[in-house]
Amino acid sequence: MDYALANLKAATDFEPRRLLALTDTELTTLVKPAGFYTRKVPTLKALAAWCGQYDFDLTVMRALPAEQLRRELIALRGIGDETADYFSMYVFHQPTIIIDTYLRRLFGWLNQPLPSNYLKAQQLIMQAWHYDLTTAWEWHALIVDFGKQVKTTADFERSFLATQRLTLASQSLAN
Repeated sequence: MDYALANLKAATDFEPRRLLALTDTELTTLVKPAGFYTRKVPTLKALAAWCGQYDFDLTVMRALPAEQLRRELIALRGIGDETADYFSMYVFHQPTIIIDTYLRRLFGWLNQPLPSNYLKAQQLIMQAWHYDLTTAWEWHALIVDFGKQVKTTADFERSFLATQRLTLASQSLAN
């Protein structure tokens, strides 16, 4: 993935207009190191074209209401819940909870398994936590960092969190 991002940065400086100017063949060559390039190319093009609807103005896109932004991102080919939330938080600066593998694993170890439905899991956490963008960034980064270091139950049992348990206030969103 790092090679693909470096390739995209070098070729486009992550500018949607420059990405749209590339042929599919050129873009495929750039993102091929990340794998699944046949799916990534149409997704990147759809995202770049969507940016064009807002005159490629990041300030305008960041000003969109969070619900509208997420709805429009989800409507793009190849963008699901988790990817939309990554874009929402890290590109468009909308605080949110990203329900990724690291978070699911951690919550399971903390005796708080999450619903399998992404939006129900997200809603459960969001009801129990008050946060701003900086806190959301930090929280997500800490969970990812922990998840990269603590990969197994045995690792978790040796971690500083081994004796901790988590209980979210609302339990009404079961699988």
